[in-house]
Amino acid sequence: MTEFYTPDKDKQPHAADGAAREGLPNVLIIGDSISQGYTWPVRDLLAGQCNVDRPRANCGDTRAGLEHLDAWLAGRHWDLIHFNWGLHDIAHRHPDSTVYGNRDKVNGDIAVPGDEYRGNLELLVTRLEKAADRLVWASTTFVPPDEAGRFEGDEIRYNEMAVGIMA
Repeated sequence: MTEFYTPDKDKQPHAADGAAREGLPNVLIIGDSISQGYTWPVRDLLAGQCNVDRPRANCGDTRAGLEHLDAWLAGRHWDLIHFNWGLHDIAHRHPDSTVYGNRDKVNGDIAVPGDEYRGNLELLVTRLEKAADRLVWASTTFVPPDEAGRFEGDEIRYNEMAVGIMA
């Protein structure tokens, strides 16, 4: 399995670890690297209102999601799970590329082709529905024009697939 980059600060215990307040809703944020970026501000904004957690790893693409979801759910039932997958699925990688994450949209292969992404996401949503009272899905963010490993527009196609699943 591909190991996805996780910044050192996201590997560290969160301030709320071990300090979950009884009686507050338990929220899990899960998904690719974008979710790492917004976990800390969400945790700060919801301090005292919710216990917010997330896996210590970058959850990568939907293949990694399926492989590791049980460990990330930690055998718990969550009040709410906020999730996203997509950017790592549309990344093109080539083992000889020296660009960060072996990104190469010219010579590389897409990480998870569309049909597989759709099927993986359907399975993930089914499993997440069993683990939480409520799900919140975040769409995949835009691909900038100079991105080395992704084509502009792939995020739109993958979001359209995801919208159909979420409906």
